[in-house]
Amino acid sequence: MSYCWSGGFSLLNHRRSATHGRQLGVPDVSDFRENHVDADLATISAEWKCRYDAKTAALEGYGVSCWHHAEHESAALWSLYMPRGFGVAIRSTVERVLDSLKKSGRTVEPREVQYADYDKERLGDDPRDLLSYKRRSFAHEKELRFLLALREDEREAIDDWKLILTDRTKRHSPQVGSSDLSDRAPLRRES
Repeated sequence: MSYCWSGGFSLLNHRRSATHGRQLGVPDVSDFRENHVDADLATISAEWKCRYDAKTAALEGYGVSCWHHAEHESAALWSLYMPRGFGVAIRSTVERVLDSLKKSGRTVEPREVQYADYDKERLGDDPRDLLSYKRRSFAHEKELRFLLALREDEREAIDDWKLILTDRTKRHSPQVGSSDLSDRAPLRRES
C-alpha cells in the first residue's frame, strides 16, 4: 500500500510556495523572445507583464495541499518544513483523502509532482500543470499535491488574510534604513 504523509495544511502558505517561481521555464522564455525579436522594449515589457499577471491569476485560483508520497515519513522533510516538532503527522492514502472529501461536492485532483529541468522543459499555461512541476533538486520530496479550484468567496477571503498579514508585518517591523520606530505597536513588558 502506498501512503501519503502531510505535516498539516496551510492554504496561504502552500498556495504561495507551490506557485512561486513555477511560471516559466527557459524554453518558454526563449519562445517569448523569438516572438518579440523586432518589438520595442515598452511592448516587450507590457506583454511580459500581461502574461505574468495572467498566469499568476490562474495559479491563485487553486488551493494546494502538499504531501510526501512514500511508505515512511521523512526526517529531512520534517526538519525543513516543521522544525522543532511543531506539526502533526497525517498518514493516509490518496483514496482515503479523496473519499473523505466526496461529501463536500468539490472536485479535488491529486497530482504527482513532476521534477523537471526548467532549462529544457516547456511548462505551458495550464495552472494545474504548473502546480505539478518542481525543479529536479526537490525530487527527494516525492511530493503529491491535491489541487482544489477555489470559489470566488474563498479567493476573496485569502486576499483579505493577505492584507491583514501584510499590514500586521508592516506595523511590527521597522522599515529598512529607518531609525524611527514610532509607528510600531508598543511592546508589552512584564516587570
